[in-house]
Amino acid sequence: MGKASRKKSQAAAQPQPKKDDKRIQWFLAIISLFFIAFVVYQTTRTAPTNAVLPGKNIQLATLDGGTTTLAEYAGKVIILDFWATWCPPCRKEIPGYIKLYNRYRDQGLVIIGATYESGTATDINKFAVARGINYPLVLGTYDLMQAYGGVSAYPTTIVIDRAGKVQRRYEGYRPESTFEKDISELL
Repeated sequence: MGKASRKKSQAAAQPQPKKDDKRIQWFLAIISLFFIAFVVYQTTRTAPTNAVLPGKNIQLATLDGGTTTLAEYAGKVIILDFWATWCPPCRKEIPGYIKLYNRYRDQGLVIIGATYESGTATDINKFAVARGINYPLVLGTYDLMQAYGGVSAYPTTIVIDRAGKVQRRYEGYRPESTFEKDISELL
């Protein structure tokens, strides 16, 4: 067999790209671009900073069957934590919040855990007691989440100053030291 015959048989043995393969590649490229755009959008969203205590009058159910509003905490530094009982990063933040609340509540700090998609008030109360949560917990609402720019990941934490203005927004786990720095600047 000659060189030319060998090259022809080797070329014939290698699969040629099909039109369908190119369409799939283009489709995947377009999907990837949409995904990247979505991620960039999600990470650049912020809670409204021009509003004073957004969602302050939304009625929130407490675990004891009562209700509260954020307006009741006006004049305090507020850490508003959107979390869920089933969320590992949320669980990881809880001990730090307990320590911070113990350390700074007498100086005007309130930490409010707004849980969503975590079961009944009884379920959440059992979870809170088992972990020694000492700060106020409420049943979060869609309206409250929207008031702070929406929540696409748990935990999402909003830091609000004494004047009721949003100062920081964090999506995902943050160590206690992050919030301690914020608190020390705002108290």
